[in-house]
Amino acid sequence: MAQGFDCLLDENQQLLLRIIQKCAHEQREQLSVAELKQDLAISSYQAKAACEQLAALSAKSKSLHFTYEPESGLTVGKVTTQTLEFLTVLLAKESQNLKILLNDGLGIGGSRANFLKTNGISQSTYYRAKHKMFSDLRRALPDQKMESEIEKRVLLQHIIVFFFGSSPLIFQKLSKFLHNSINFLIFNWQLEPTYAEKKELINLIAVQLLRIRNKRTFLTADDDLLNKPDSQKFDRTKDYLKKNFGLSDSQAYHEVLFFNAYLTIFSLSPLAPLPLLKNHATVYQLCHQQTDSLEETLGITDSRTDFPIFWQELTQLNAQSLSPFFFINTYVPKKVIKQMTQSHPMISRIAHQFIDLRQKINQPELSASSAAQLFYQYLLLILNEFPATLLNDQVHIVADFTPGRIYNQFIKIQLEKLIAVNIVVDAKIDKRTDLFISDKYSSGIKAQQITWSCPPTAQDWVHLRSVINALHLKKAQK
Repeated sequence: MAQGFDCLLDENQQLLLRIIQKCAHEQREQLSVAELKQDLAISSYQAKAACEQLAALSAKSKSLHFTYEPESGLTVGKVTTQTLEFLTVLLAKESQNLKILLNDGLGIGGSRANFLKTNGISQSTYYRAKHKMFSDLRRALPDQKMESEIEKRVLLQHIIVFFFGSSPLIFQKLSKFLHNSINFLIFNWQLEPTYAEKKELINLIAVQLLRIRNKRTFLTADDDLLNKPDSQKFDRTKDYLKKNFGLSDSQAYHEVLFFNAYLTIFSLSPLAPLPLLKNHATVYQLCHQQTDSLEETLGITDSRTDFPIFWQELTQLNAQSLSPFFFINTYVPKKVIKQMTQSHPMISRIAHQFIDLRQKINQPELSASSAAQLFYQYLLLILNEFPATLLNDQVHIVADFTPGRIYNQFIKIQLEKLIAVNIVVDAKIDKRTDLFISDKYSSGIKAQQITWSCPPTAQDWVHLRSVINALHLKKAQK
């Protein structure tokens, strides 16, 4: 089954994506039809057809370089994350499923009758595809609710960012209106968004506009996430929506609260303070419980005062995880999270405590997949804001080889290039030394030792990582 939003692509498109994901994961540049048949449990006909489709797609794009020959099979070159992004966007543009979803959710493609006629599909096909998409989505992403109007808007925004984040064509007819609206909002709310944040805001506004204009769905008091701000910025935005979105005063009020809540939760404006959130007491209570746990684990007294940026970022992250907007579009693989956990056992323990406290809050619930992604965010936040000396979980390594200092410096540089291992390379052995690496074993050294070839082999480096992980585990158990 496809992961995440990939399940929304047409069934044959999901197979094409799986093939290229397989090449990326296994670092393969070529695959035979027989291999695809066996590894993906498909027929020879399906494998051959998929290879031909990938080659045909590549011919339409300057960014893809796939070829297929019956004798040699599928050749894809070096598959990168960017390759997968380009392929996903290309598939999304041609996906019948996504066209149906965007028509049903945002009215893109005109009325339903006009859409069916233009795309040459029956009403039964339309409803069957819609039902399957949402059924698959509930299985793939159980956190993504589709009940309230806010939940529907947020889901549509996430889907658009995922499939069309790098392509503005989906809202081409609205480009001038969206440009004017985003400029007004940036000026009015004193926003300084990054390029990525600006794209998110444009998608948010586009979804908001199309739900109102094409689907005639409006927010009500039940959807308000914020207490009313007493601000001219709020009133000016309300007047702008009334004039440009064609709303009544009451409708505009609830729509501005929705936009204002987004700014507050993602800390995009100095004029949208967190205490305006209706659930701000829950957010702060969770933050206090988490910092109490952290202080006990690290043996510190006041993390809020000593590490103010950490407190601020933790508050914002918890505000996001307790809102309907919470979703991390960039999926972090379990392997990456496992590596970080092994390399940073102390931080990992604290992050797990944070997750346990967050999961005690039932609304909104946190599924296992979202909990894993949030765990990774907590882990990075702690890693960013607390000095390694305080965490006291680094592995201290000394490298000392018989070829001499120049060679030692070479090995030191290579060790420091290792990613996500949480080590310190020291010049000399002392009481902190956990691991001694050399080309000769020394019986007089008490620290654990590894003996390497000069230069080290690939197997030597693999063995080093396993030893480092074991030392981290040993430190965590003390």
